[in-house]
Amino acid sequence: MTKASHLHPFSIIGFIYKNLRSTWYLWIYMFFNVKFDNTADSLISLAELAAALLVFIMMPIVRYYCLTYEFNNNSLTIHSGLFVRQHNHIPYSRIQTIQHKQWFFLKPFNLESLAIETAGHNDGKAEAQLAVISVKTAHLIEQLNRRSSQAVSTETIEAGHAVEPQAVYDITANDLSLYAITSVGLIPALIAVGSIMSQLDRLLPDHYVKAANNYFNHLSLSIALLLFVLIAILSLIVSYLRIVLRYYHFQLTKTDEKLTTIGGFFQRNTVTTPINRIQAVCIKQSILRQWLKLATVNTIIASNAAKSEDDHDDLLVIPVISNKLVFNKIHAFISWLPAINPNLNHLSVNKSYYFIRNAVIISLLPIGLAIYFWRPFGYAALLLLAVAASLGYYKSRQNAFAQVGDQQLVLQVGRLWTKELYFLPWQNIQSINCHRTVWMVHKKLAHLTINIRHGNSNQAIQLRYLSDQTANSIYNWHLRRHA
Repeated sequence: MTKASHLHPFSIIGFIYKNLRSTWYLWIYMFFNVKFDNTADSLISLAELAAALLVFIMMPIVRYYCLTYEFNNNSLTIHSGLFVRQHNHIPYSRIQTIQHKQWFFLKPFNLESLAIETAGHNDGKAEAQLAVISVKTAHLIEQLNRRSSQAVSTETIEAGHAVEPQAVYDITANDLSLYAITSVGLIPALIAVGSIMSQLDRLLPDHYVKAANNYFNHLSLSIALLLFVLIAILSLIVSYLRIVLRYYHFQLTKTDEKLTTIGGFFQRNTVTTPINRIQAVCIKQSILRQWLKLATVNTIIASNAAKSEDDHDDLLVIPVISNKLVFNKIHAFISWLPAINPNLNHLSVNKSYYFIRNAVIISLLPIGLAIYFWRPFGYAALLLLAVAASLGYYKSRQNAFAQVGDQQLVLQVGRLWTKELYFLPWQNIQSINCHRTVWMVHKKLAHLTINIRHGNSNQAIQLRYLSDQTANSIYNWHLRRHA
């Protein structure tokens, strides 16, 4: 057992940054409401702002001095807390994923952050977070964890010998650029800009808000449209650069039955997860990537190590690859996946009616509200009927399944013009639910819901409007495997 050690003092800066990121709007509000004059009210508001800054800076310092860690050949222990001391003991055998993050300004000092997740926690954070420690210490902890599940000698760990990877994938510059271009990042970027602007009137003083409103009210329609186009172009550029910088020099390696992904320009992000703890593999294709015959490969794991500001917390293993190469390439890393695309059983075309009907019914409420409140312009919302019908038809044509031997279930679903192909080992299926409405009984149809663990929660994959015979066949297969 090593002696209890503090994090590197640079961690104080990291704590301050995290606090600032979560409370920035409060500081904007306090700053703009301070009156810089010689009145008593001004002195009181300045004193309040200074006191808040003092507390804001002291809290990370106290956290730094109260947090220590120690480890031995079998486990890692983290001590934290000021008034209530907490001792988090983590055996290496319970670790699900290990994540390394290294900002560019920490690299010259050989420092990085370490996040460790097990299957025993249920919140959205890693169970153990060491904000800033030496790279040598972080790699030693990971090697000790690897030794707990593999036959790795102590001499190898102490000498720091690197283990040769069994398979390696490096993204090319063209593939990375293609992945960024085909990512639908404009809509989230515009939503983010809109949400920030909608909150400014609450944070800024009234005279700033009135001046801005007067400015935009006097803009002509052409200037307003030009401004919107410029914002859209800027959002696209920001989205493109964000993806390129995040997956810069992306690499996937397989070593000792573990997958490791590493990438990033300003921050190198490394995630290691055992292959036997992968819950499922998902091959995604947006409608644009389907036209270009490209695919993205994700693994679904029982942790949040891969969670980011993106709209998912899957572990991305191959950002973009040709349809012809995807199965051959990923099979080299995850051997239980088939080497070729399995033949899927699709729904018959006449069942597409149910999907189209459901989508159109859901769209009637926003269409009715738009027509009622915004006449005559609200009638333009009738275009949503065509959009809803196309979404329903697309979803029906992607609804498919297959069984690979007696070991795997393959499911394909469609969501918002995106095709998702899931490969589920039978032992990772948490449950299967077969249900029918009273109207479906006489038509001999059923919905089938397959549940798997995703992060710290559940993911339900649903095949809809299957025949009774097909649904019962999959349901009975699951019962036999767990008998």
